[in-house]
Amino acid sequence: MLIDIAQTLLQSPIDVTHLAQIPHFDLFQILHTTDTELLGQINTKIKETDLVGDVSKSWQHVVKTGQIWAFLIGATVGYMAKTFTTYG
Repeated sequence: MLIDIAQTLLQSPIDVTHLAQIPHFDLFQILHTTDTELLGQINTKIKETDLVGDVSKSWQHVVKTGQIWAFLIGATVGYMAKTFTTYG
């Protein structure tokens, strides 16, 4: 569209009749419409945040899958290995 406008302006001298043929668009209206649509899409993807609920659900998953026991056994064995292999 901008190329058409430039070609129209370069091909003939500017007078009122040629300015009427140039397509008119409102840049503010285009940006405002785009921003409104973008905000609408963002608002549909935002969910409520429940930090305590998310932490609780993650902790229950760690306990249920046995990862807590693997951590405790690994920490104990690691501490014992460090204790037995250091001097003093």
